[in-house]
Amino acid sequence: IRNGQMAGMAVVACPSSGFRKRVLEAKRAKEEEPSKINHHLLTKGLHPISTPSGLQYTILREGAGARAVAGDSVEVNYTASFLNGKIFETTDEALARQAGVFQLGNSYQPLTLQVKSDGPLSGFEECMGLFPKGTKAQLIIPSRLAYGENGHGRIHPYTPLLCTIEILDIKR
Repeated sequence: IRNGQMAGMAVVACPSSGFRKRVLEAKRAKEEEPSKINHHLLTKGLHPISTPSGLQYTILREGAGARAVAGDSVEVNYTASFLNGKIFETTDEALARQAGVFQLGNSYQPLTLQVKSDGPLSGFEECMGLFPKGTKAQLIIPSRLAYGENGHGRIHPYTPLLCTIEILDIKR
């Protein structure tokens, strides 16, 4: 060793064991995701409709009228949870308090989204054009249509999500 360097050798940092563990956990989660979704469907006795993208949904209450098209604004209430039912986000303040996810500063008002016509759509965005006003549906959103390989906060990589939505209004 000369001047703090090894003679004739490059020093390469090795990934930490924590990093390797996260990579292995993500790989396992990706491989297990389809079976987790199937297990959820079987244990709940669900027979959802599937879209070509892989979004699955069950209509809980039929709406009426026209569906949203590109450029329309959709007002929606929603509750998002993991397959085990643990809620992580909702527009319902009482439910947020009950589930222990209430956050000061959150307005707990319906969400308004504009329906897109181009680019990749999340499962949540995709469903906005599927249902007329008044529809209440439960979505099963595979990770590739949600937070994917990166995850987000409490949502781990390759985590499929449940989302109950209610289309309150569609504005042209």
